[in-house]
Amino acid sequence: MGRFKKAERYYNRAISIDPKFSQAYYGLGQLSLKKNDFEKGKELL
Repeated sequence: MGRFKKAERYYNRAISIDPKFSQAYYGLGQLSLKKNDFEKGKELL
């Protein structure tokens, strides 16, 4: 689970730097789905 937290941190950092960076939202959405957070995943995708 440590890799998920690290990836989530990087995606959020990328979004904070460039809020229009769609790949970061997509990656964060995919990550959320892998963590069974379907509501957040659906919102981000």
